[in-house]
Amino acid sequence: MQEALVSLMQMAKTSAALEKLKQQGLPYISVLVDPV
Repeated sequence: MQEALVSLMQMAKTSAALEKLKQQGLPYISVLVDPV
């Protein structure tokens, strides 16, 4: 349960950071990996 809360908070931070990049017109690279 606690991990789920941390994941949700991290997703909010990530979304905010991506929005800032989008507003500035800067590119970004997404890297998806297995967390284990």
